[in-house]
Amino acid sequence: MIDNTYEVKSIMGQGGSSRVLRCSDPQGNQFAVKVIKNDKNFSDEKVENILFKEYYVSEVLCGHPNILR
Repeated sequence: MIDNTYEVKSIMGQGGSSRVLRCSDPQGNQFAVKVIKNDKNFSDEKVENILFKEYYVSEVLCGHPNILR
């Protein structure tokens, strides 16, 4: 059985609509997780726009050595 428990180690940064967390898995692998906030009750259209921009930026930067795939 695989244990899917992840531990948040620290907040790496945050902005107006998201924060980036440093996390680890049970095997000790570390990675970053970007959490997009929706505490402002954005409309579905606004959420879709935010997610599209995140996707676009990740596609543009996918070859950068400091960006995870």
